[in-house]
Amino acid sequence: MFNSMFKKIKWFLFYRSVIHKNRLLLLNNHNIKIDWVNRMYKTYTFTKEDLEEIKIYGNNYVNTLLEKDKIKIENTFLDLKIHQFVALIELEKLNDRQIGFAFRYRYFDTAKIFNVFIWSVILLLLIFGFYLVDLGLKSLYFGSITTLIIFLVSRLFRINRVEK
Repeated sequence: MFNSMFKKIKWFLFYRSVIHKNRLLLLNNHNIKIDWVNRMYKTYTFTKEDLEEIKIYGNNYVNTLLEKDKIKIENTFLDLKIHQFVALIELEKLNDRQIGFAFRYRYFDTAKIFNVFIWSVILLLLIFGFYLVDLGLKSLYFGSITTLIIFLVSRLFRINRVEK
């Protein structure tokens, strides 16, 4: 059991290093961006010609376009030797002209892990913060709390920009 978990962590570190080393390649070739918890995402925007074809052929045309793009992306993952570590987690219609792809590490959800970590740190600061205040380290306690509050607010109220 532990051996398997260590392998998944080792594979995650490999996956993370590869996507960060090839950030520009992914951005230039596929317009794939990497977020702060190592998920990859892309917005596919339909052209006017695509929209006219969609009116004629319907969802089959959309599926064909997206499948072609997905195959190109998967070939890049294959070239980077991370294809076995990447999973498509979301394919969502953003508006009439855009569809979003989201990829992440296959074996565990880094966003959930990081979220649990942040809330654990906040809880520990709240519990042990009173001890820090008693020791006369008020500035350390209040500075840490202020930093975490600013971080959380920036994550909660992040503005999703729609590319035109």
